[in-house]
Amino acid sequence: MTLKPRNRIYCPSHLSLAATVEFDDHDKVHYLASVLRSKVGDAFALFNQNDGEWLGNIVEILKKKITLRINKFLRPSTPAPTLTLIFAPIKNPNASFYMQKAVELGCSSIWPIITKFTVVRSVAADKLKQTALDAVEQSGRFSLPTIIEALTFKYCLSQLSQFDFVYFCDERALSENLFLKILLKTKPGTNDAIIIGPEGGFSEEERQLLLSNKNCIGVSLGTGILRAETAMITALSLHQQCYMRNDKH
Repeated sequence: MTLKPRNRIYCPSHLSLAATVEFDDHDKVHYLASVLRSKVGDAFALFNQNDGEWLGNIVEILKKKITLRINKFLRPSTPAPTLTLIFAPIKNPNASFYMQKAVELGCSSIWPIITKFTVVRSVAADKLKQTALDAVEQSGRFSLPTIIEALTFKYCLSQLSQFDFVYFCDERALSENLFLKILLKTKPGTNDAIIIGPEGGFSEEERQLLLSNKNCIGVSLGTGILRAETAMITALSLHQQCYMRNDKH
């Protein structure tokens, strides 16, 4: 059968030729048996970041368990950039939208932060993890991102030193700090972070604290002021393209 995106299933257990894989959690069994109406013999791509992607066929369907047997290696796991998205949750679209796009565009870690102008003051981490899993399976990537509970701005600021480059998307950044130019100069991909603010942006005090961080660079995404979600997609897309460009050289 032809494999479609919905036929990819993340499997944290070890994958190898002729091994059997059992799914016994309620949601996965319900998805395979009731939503997809799977039958014995149906094929799925099983994958994880360590073992790559393998073709497995269903050999048994029970009420609370589905078993597959692996019969073919499909492809090795591909490396992804170490990229953290730091974002202030907004009301519309919600954090699940951010999560989906962040996974599709290669983020390895997602940090929600609470700033002075943040309207949404909490996030449902468990819901975001399910959204991330669905996006990983759909997008063709191999690894699940790390998702943490919402951080205060102050605590987030204290953690920025762990990154090589922190790209702060600042609507007040000068035109010479165009993000694409900065990316081509700094060569992203080792251990980076991108910061996106809330509706209304960061306060001037927060902005100055970010810019005073030694590895934080204020970057411009263009002449206009973008909505938070537009800025996020634009910044992550640019980073992904530059990472792929550098990875090939």
